[in-house]
Amino acid sequence: MEIKERNDKFVSLQVLIDRVMTWPLMDDLPLDVAIRVVIDTIRDIGNKLFLKDEVAYLSVSDYRVELPDNIVDVIKVVHIKGEDALSNRNSMKISSDPFFSSYANRNVQGERQTIAYKIQGKYLYTNFEDGKVQVAYTCIPLDSDGIVMIPDRSSIIKAVEYSLIREWYARKWVAKKIDYTTYKEMDKEKMWYIGKASTDFMLENIDKRESLSNIVNTLLNNNYYYNNDFRELGNREFRRIHN
Repeated sequence: MEIKERNDKFVSLQVLIDRVMTWPLMDDLPLDVAIRVVIDTIRDIGNKLFLKDEVAYLSVSDYRVELPDNIVDVIKVVHIKGEDALSNRNSMKISSDPFFSSYANRNVQGERQTIAYKIQGKYLYTNFEDGKVQVAYTCIPLDSDGIVMIPDRSSIIKAVEYSLIREWYARKWVAKKIDYTTYKEMDKEKMWYIGKASTDFMLENIDKRESLSNIVNTLLNNNYYYNNDFRELGNREFRRIHN
């Protein structure tokens, strides 16, 4: 399964925290508070530029496998048979059975049963007891120290910076260490940059917009792309009309 790498660059949250701490009354901002604020900001922006595409080979044991901590969404899961990861592979389907993960033996129907999986919490459950799966997923990128990475785009960086300042200034205002006008100004800047960062994706170059358009027009009603690992998903379709 091949996923195209985007050219987006990322910077560590620690770099942004160091910059924010140069502001007045920000030098006592705790790291755990900063991480929580950034996660909330990511959700508020709702922009895919925060996320990174990854592929991982994971080992299944006792019908389940633990997913990476920074995972946001699973794109596709493939069952790998044997040592040949290219030819002995089968696309897995999401199980709609609400009791799927609680069955003691989910493969009792034999080899003819559809290979399936279900995600609950931090685990991916399968209907085969052990083996290997290849998982394509989107995740929040982390640096070598496990700190959240932020896309190196000015609007996104500013949205994160002002979110951190606004959150900490809100606490300072409640503690009567700053006035309401100062806090409200940071709140206004935060909301403005979150709005700007949210629309960044709409301003992508024409090639990316065309690819997105092709995906929207073909994916929902065409299973071919799922079965061939989405290799031609962004391509334009040509239809032959016979008069």
